[in-house]
Amino acid sequence: MAARVGGLPLRNVLVVAQLALAMVLLSGAGLMTNTLLRLLSIDVGFERDRVLSIQLSLPYQKYDAARRVEFARRLAAEVGRMPGVIRVSAADYLPLQAVLFPYELSAEDAGEKRTCSALARNIDRDFLAVMAYLCSPAGTSSPPTTAARRCP
Repeated sequence: MAARVGGLPLRNVLVVAQLALAMVLLSGAGLMTNTLLRLLSIDVGFERDRVLSIQLSLPYQKYDAARRVEFARRLAAEVGRMPGVIRVSAADYLPLQAVLFPYELSAEDAGEKRTCSALARNIDRDFLAVMAYLCSPAGTSSPPTTAARRCP
């Protein structure tokens, strides 16, 4: 009996700590859910509806840079011929997608060396036209007016 009596305060402390940790985790989960719901309602500057994105991973041994570009062009042409498709384009990264490998740029001006990082994307020749189409009101082919929503 004496061993049980000595263990009760430690057990009570552990139960209280467990309940406190559970409350902190539940609060964090609630705040994160609220943030994600608010992010879904943000206007990103282009339509997200009726958009299909495909991520390709071609083997580097078989496809060099020129063959990858040619494959992407042929794929875009084939997808463009599908019924219901209005516009097609290609890019190495989707809008708002993180670029993991920025380019490091350096320049020297009057003996002072400056370096910076730049994010670059490879896009198809129709990419900006497709994005302008998506930013146009109701999917019209005309560019958005001042009164309409504008692309960032």
